[in-house]
Amino acid sequence: MSKLIPSHGGRVVNRMANVAKTTLADYRTNVPSITLNAWNITDLKLIANGAYSPSHLITLSVDEDTARELILGKKALLKDEEESPLGLIEVEDIYT
Repeated sequence: MSKLIPSHGGRVVNRMANVAKTTLADYRTNVPSITLNAWNITDLKLIANGAYSPSHLITLSVDEDTARELILGKKALLKDEEESPLGLIEVEDIYT
């Protein structure tokens, strides 16, 4: 029997991007982008390194202009307030 504490969500999910940051930067002109706040960036880092492994979908709040640009089933670039690319997310639903 393992003495390890089980991960949040029951299993660890690898969410590290298999692309370089320069490749992420290429998405800037090809897909809509979502600017993350400091709290979202912390969550993103925890998911990426496996410290947080959510068992449900990730929900992000965006303004109306950003929501109009998002395309269901397509990727969106996650970036910080300085426009640095942080990752990609697939848009599965849009709530209004």
